[in-house]
Amino acid sequence: MIKFAITAELEIKPDQKGAFLQRLMRHRASCLETEEGCLRFDVLLPKDADNRVVLYEVYATDAAFDTHRVTPHFLAYRKDIEGMVVSRKITEFTLDDL
Repeated sequence: MIKFAITAELEIKPDQKGAFLQRLMRHRASCLETEEGCLRFDVLLPKDADNRVVLYEVYATDAAFDTHRVTPHFLAYRKDIEGMVVSRKITEFTLDDL
């Protein structure tokens, strides 16, 4: 079955990284616990970049990702991290279970 995946590469303000990661982990837990279509949500911390965080998320379908982006917990998370993120790059993928 073909699934939908994203990576989100975030640059975080240096003095905000701890607070950002705490808020992100609460958001991650909410997604995995309440969204049937959210199959995976990994938080990656690159060894060579102190202020970067990479998210790897897998959804059952494109529509599940669209639903994710309008959930109350997603909207609250985005509002809470508004002043913490310097830049964001999202890349979308199809993921085929061959």
